[in-house]
Amino acid sequence: MTADNEIQNIHWTLEKIHKALRIIDNEFELVIPKIDHITGDLKQILAHVTNQINGIRNGTVFVTSYFPTYRIYLLAFVITEIIAGILAIALIYYLILLIKEFCLRKCLPEITGINRKLCQNNTNDKKNKTETLQLKHTLSSTLSSSTFRHQKINKDWWIDMYDLDDKTQLHKGHV
Repeated sequence: MTADNEIQNIHWTLEKIHKALRIIDNEFELVIPKIDHITGDLKQILAHVTNQINGIRNGTVFVTSYFPTYRIYLLAFVITEIIAGILAIALIYYLILLIKEFCLRKCLPEITGINRKLCQNNTNDKKNKTETLQLKHTLSSTLSSSTFRHQKINKDWWIDMYDLDDKTQLHKGHV
């Protein structure tokens, strides 16, 4: 190869590089306005977010500057604790009363020596005829607040036996 051929190859290579650079330049000319538009939108979004953050910060500073002191919170907490304690004591008291009443109702037949009521549904079948024991409590004397301390209370317990089909009384006995 001669020097002229080498120079031609260099010119040809430089021409190819020049064409490639022009293509890249044209591509950049198309892309740069789009990038400028995107960066402008990004600046607007960032400015909006910054304004919102500043608004939140200013609102927080405003609220905390007019916020009550810790003593008010402590007082509110103590009052809440006192109310919660009173409610807890009241609930425990009513729970104790409920347990006493439940035990009294459960143990009443055992104390009086009589089994609990026998209650069965009445059907039209003659096979299921049953009698129900009904425990009645009657007070023979009247109670009044003025004579309560001086009167003796007489309790009478009665057992009534009923036929469940026609609701007639079969037998009445004194316990």
